[in-house]
Parts: sequence; structure tokens; C-alpha cells
Amino acid sequence: MESYNDCLIKLMKKIPKEEKYRVFNQAMCDIDCEFVGFIQTYYVLSKLIPKDWTIFDFGCSYNAQCYFFDKHKEYHAIEPIGDNGQCTELFHAENTIIHRCTTGEFLKFRFPKMDIDINKCFAIVNNVPNWYGEDSMKLVRDSFKNCYTFYIA
Repeated sequence: MESYNDCLIKLMKKIPKEEKYRVFNQAMCDIDCEFVGFIQTYYVLSKLIPKDWTIFDFGCSYNAQCYFFDKHKEYHAIEPIGDNGQCTELFHAENTIIHRCTTGEFLKFRFPKMDIDINKCFAIVNNVPNWYGEDSMKLVRDSFKNCYTFYIA
């Protein structure tokens, strides 16, 4: 597996300079160009998931990882605005669609209205605690047949 630093270098090369400035310089931002999240998993998944599939990333945080999926059909980033205004500005590749809601809200109100081939979808819940009274991992496992869920307690 690629090291964190190798993945970080690859990711930072993909993100436009203006995009880095916009996200990293927002108030309350707790990431920077040395730590953008748990990107190794996303890098590996982006290589394994077919490019003609749609990706759903629940709890995407600042969403830098969307650039690993910039050649996939669509990348849906699902992230509510934090109670303290955290994660207001998100990274946004061309194929990214941002949904500012919780996992439960997305699956109940938005996902049913989408014309999506569930067989060509892959959902990710990576390091998302049970915020908002929701178990995002269970909700996603119950809704998608192709998914990756992981949380370090």
C-alpha cells in the first residue's frame, strides 16, 4: 500500500492552487497541506472501483479525496455543516456533487429521487462517528450492496 506521504503528494498535485487556498484558509479549518484526512483508503478504493461507477462518500469532511475519484462517473460528497461552522468550504472536483445533509437525510429524502443504477454505485463511510443520532455505517450497509465502512473508535 502507498504510504500516507505518497498519497498526499499525489493528491496535492491534483488539487488546483485556488482550491487549496479557499479550503485551507477558511475559519475553523483543522486540516492543512500536510494532513487532509484518511486518504490512503480513498486512494486504494479509487484504483479498485470501476471508473463508470458513481461514488457516494458519507461524512466526506473537507472532501479533498474527491480528486482521487475525478475520473469516475460521479462523486457525491455528503457532509452536514458542522455545529461550529466547520467544513463550510469543501474541495470540489468537476464530477463532484455536494449534499449538505446527514447520511439519514440523504438516504431518506435525496437518494430515492436519483436515477442511479445501484449495481454501479459504491458507498464509503470512512471514520464517521455516530453524530446526529445516526449510525452512518449501518444506514449505508443497509442501503448499498457495494460499500466500504470503517471507524476507529
